Amino acid sequence: MKQLTILATILFLSLGLKAQDTTRVLFIGNSYTYVNDLPNTLRQLGQAAGKVIIVDSNAPGGYTFNQHSTNATTLAKIAQGNWDYVVLQEQSQMPSFPPFQVESDVYPFVQKLDSLIHAADSCTKTIFYMTWGRKYGDASNCGNYAPLCTYEGMQMRLRTSYMEMAQNNNAMVAPAGMAWRSSWYNDSTINLWSSDLSHPSLEGTYLTACTFYATLFKQSTLGLSYTAGLNANTASFLQHMADSTVLDSLTKWITYFDPASDTLINYTIDASNSMTFHFNGSTPNSQAIFWYFGDETFSSELNPSHTFTYTGTFEITKIVELPYCEIDTITMFLTVENVGIQETAKSAHFILSDRLLTLSEPGNIEIWNGVGERILAVNSASKQLDLSHLPSGIYLIRTSQANRAYLQKVMLK
Repeated sequence: MKQLTILATILFLSLGLKAQDTTRVLFIGNSYTYVNDLPNTLRQLGQAAGKVIIVDSNAPGGYTFNQHSTNATTLAKIAQGNWDYVVLQEQSQMPSFPPFQVESDVYPFVQKLDSLIHAADSCTKTIFYMTWGRKYGDASNCGNYAPLCTYEGMQMRLRTSYMEMAQNNNAMVAPAGMAWRSSWYNDSTINLWSSDLSHPSLEGTYLTACTFYATLFKQSTLGLSYTAGLNANTASFLQHMADSTVLDSLTKWITYFDPASDTLINYTIDASNSMTFHFNGSTPNSQAIFWYFGDETFSSELNPSHTFTYTGTFEITKIVELPYCEIDTITMFLTVENVGIQETAKSAHFILSDRLLTLSEPGNIEIWNGVGERILAVNSASKQLDLSHLPSGIYLIRTSQANRAYLQKVMLK
């Protein structure tokens, strides 16, 4: 999942190859991370889905962000770089304290750790591990701050603080605490807490790992065979709780810039030469732009002008490098003639309803998943394609018929 170079991206696009599906995750936390071995539970969920997840952690009991910010082991692991994600989990009570206390005792050290993460590797994303309220509230602090007297009050304070951490640092949230809340309110017979009413039971850790899986990959966990020893019905219920929490509200939990590609590429035709086109590459927050004009010529200019030397239909591709080394690709077809241009992308459509994709006419269909893997490439003799076999998540669908193409991001629920 690391950054692809622009050249490598072109090669992958043209040759139809895909990168090895390996994800590296470093957990920085405390006992809410090491009890029941959350990192390894996530790793085994990934293995059940055919993914390689490499995990590491530093999670001394009771540790705070303040302590981690000067801990030699934490700093050394962050400095290694080459992580796809670094997970930050604060001591379980501190983010639930009054706002003024969180601002002074938590947020400065959040900023320091996040800065160290990006200094070590600008491609690494920070994920804040939203923990859960204690089962019956925080009795030891209830007298000083009323919201802590109940589970609900503590949970919603944790939610607010972790969301602010992510928003203030352009990061992501793994909303484990909110998945716990959904599970608890939907079926209170499944006990997520251990006997101390604070740390996770095996069920609680499994639900948290499913939440991380859905957050990292934007894909459903439902049906994954790894259950951590839980019975199948319990595991399936917890998978559903994680999926519904994460995938129904992705824009809440991913606060950094996550663009949706425009279907069409903006351009103007030169007034004096109908074979020359002026392309507009303006894309918010882009770090770099690369153009491929479909005639074996390239450009890295933001707003290139290009003169085609012969007529025909050309596939124009704009590749945009975004923050955290993400890459977004926008493609369209242009038919170039000596007099004027026939712009063909607008007229090609597909409709997606109840996981049934319907084309305006038979043609090619390509589908990429949320981590950039092309998972389907078919020439459909029919106007319809059943997508019910795909897991829930975000997909990029490209259809083309004759000289027309259409590209769109969709959510399958």
